[in-house]
Amino acid sequence: LMFSGLDQIEAELEIEPLTAVKIMQRDYEEIFNSNLKNTVFCEMAITYPNGNKITEAETFVPYKHIKLPNPEIEVQVAEVKDAYEIALKSQSFAPFVELDFTQADAIFEDNYFCITGAEPVKIRLEKSDIWNIDELNAEKIKSILSVRSLRDTYEA
Repeated sequence: LMFSGLDQIEAELEIEPLTAVKIMQRDYEEIFNSNLKNTVFCEMAITYPNGNKITEAETFVPYKHIKLPNPEIEVQVAEVKDAYEIALKSQSFAPFVELDFTQADAIFEDNYFCITGAEPVKIRLEKSDIWNIDELNAEKIKSILSVRSLRDTYEA
């Protein structure tokens, strides 16, 4: 779960709106039947023509059987005009990362996501979507930000 790739498939195609198309198929029986099944995940990423990107991650076994190392999530907060950009980076696969504030309320662009690679995940937080906070700056946002992942919900 340390971001080393075992397999990668790329495809570029256009799909008509409101249609379903099989893009690829791969047999991972070899991984599933090995000792690796508790330590690997699959990721799917789609980039739309407008640049928007969605990603999904899935494991070969239920999450309760995954051997998750401590992801050691690093957080950076930067002020950008009328918003803050929160960049989160992890040392390993971090499923179900949760963002919340300990002393304020807010609507994050996304507050539950997976960190699936070495590249930072960037989450936008509009200043107008933050309530119950007196001082508003990047340092204060970082100090009251609570970040946890699935790994934080149990003892290893």
